[in-house]
Amino acid sequence: MKNIKLKIMIAFLISFTVLFAYAVTEQWRNTFTGVDGIIQVVADGKGGCAVASLDTNGIAIISWYNKKGDVIYQSDNYIYGFPNMIQACSKNQLTYMLTVPVPMIVQVDKKGAERPVAVINGYLYSLPFTSLSANANTFVDKKGFFVVNANTNTKTFAVVRYTYK
Repeated sequence: MKNIKLKIMIAFLISFTVLFAYAVTEQWRNTFTGVDGIIQVVADGKGGCAVASLDTNGIAIISWYNKKGDVIYQSDNYIYGFPNMIQACSKNQLTYMLTVPVPMIVQVDKKGAERPVAVINGYLYSLPFTSLSANANTFVDKKGFFVVNANTNTKTFAVVRYTYK
């Protein structure tokens, strides 16, 4: 019995030490209501991210957040959602792919201005077609990471930014 108490005490102390050695801090959180899920999160490398969320009809909205969690850009909700919609995200630029009304890449600058690049009578892919079946997420950058919290009771989702501090 004495040996078990000692092992429990050692396990507790190790857990307590690890908890403080690897502490993280929530930096910001954005909650999505009325959506059916988050299909993609891409970190910008500086504390912000782009998020593709889906409504119950499979229509996606692309949202781009800065390092404080403020909205830089939000797309109209006419995008048919599919994996790898978000092609790239940095602190200066977001690019994502549409298939409706025509295949195109949309480039968004840091002020939120869109510049679509369309191909008429053809298809435009900036990734190999086979990669469209995978969900390309980037949850981590050098200063922290993102998680997606899903509350199945209230059907709400949140993208949460944590720092390594």
